Amino acid sequence: MKRLNNSVRNALYLVLCVPLTLLVSLRGDTRDTFNYLEVYRGLTSFPWNPADFQDEYFMEWGFGILTSLTKQLAIPPEGLFFIVSSFTFLAIAKASIRLGLEPWSALPFYLCTFFLTQQFMQIRQGLAVAIAFWTISIIIQRPQSWLKAAILTLSGALFHVVSVIPIAVAIIITRLTPDHRSHKNWYWVATTLGAIIGACWLASSTDLFTLTTRISNYIGDEEFGSARSITEPANLRAIMVTLAFVTLRPSADRPWFKAYMSLLGLYIAHLGIRIGFIDIAILSGRIGSALGFSEIFLLPLLIKDQIKSRRWRIVLTTGYMFLHLSISLLIFVPFLIEDYFRPL
Repeated sequence: MKRLNNSVRNALYLVLCVPLTLLVSLRGDTRDTFNYLEVYRGLTSFPWNPADFQDEYFMEWGFGILTSLTKQLAIPPEGLFFIVSSFTFLAIAKASIRLGLEPWSALPFYLCTFFLTQQFMQIRQGLAVAIAFWTISIIIQRPQSWLKAAILTLSGALFHVVSVIPIAVAIIITRLTPDHRSHKNWYWVATTLGAIIGACWLASSTDLFTLTTRISNYIGDEEFGSARSITEPANLRAIMVTLAFVTLRPSADRPWFKAYMSLLGLYIAHLGIRIGFIDIAILSGRIGSALGFSEIFLLPLLIKDQIKSRRWRIVLTTGYMFLHLSISLLIFVPFLIEDYFRPL
């Protein structure tokens, strides 16, 4: 019966995701979409040389391989977007299950945040980061499965190298995560936050990123290399959410305590990156969001811990999703709806 219930739940998750992947694949001229179409139209043969592909398109080789295969199979660009979206949802479901959640538990929190930016615009990073958190869920729950984790790490990096960062941080964080709930957890929070901010400042002051042409180009750009304010809505939200996650952390007797605290460490690191790279918008946002992705798993774990009634968990989750979706479309991505309906 339990296996049947799990099968029904997994099927329900797929049913929920199909219209969403269709919505993603049929989009108009959302930001970055033209760049992906340019790759699709420009590839006339299989990109055997990863260095040449990256030099020409400024993208990782994995996207070139997938694009070339879909084109050779006469699959249109909409099909390419559908495939990327489907694998993203699959990775999120796999991570959710390993972290002790229902396959769809993270979905509402994903839809009102990262879904908007990473499926309609930053699809390579969206897929890569979802794969990264699938990998992280293995590191947290089954650290001995190193071969599977290594394969997934390579798969994610083939689509966007930023996916390696949350995995590397997770390997360190899981070794330093507190094993019980106490006031000393705040020292761990402060130490983690301070260490990440310090590392970011050190990287910035030593011009470490100038060694990479791609990042150097971003930093030199007026839009991507500009400074951000600590009072920007996204940064203020990150601070308040971090405080909420730490204050409401579960007790050590909960079966999800280890997963929660490990993900919390990643979210704290995300805040540290936002602050540490405050003078470089592209690093503060892109790298920070790669670790901030942990919130889509932290929020359902938190609600599961704090609210016993399944009915009230559903009510709270649904209310949060629609409220945050409205705020995101009004403040964070106010251009998305207009871009979606603009023909390519």
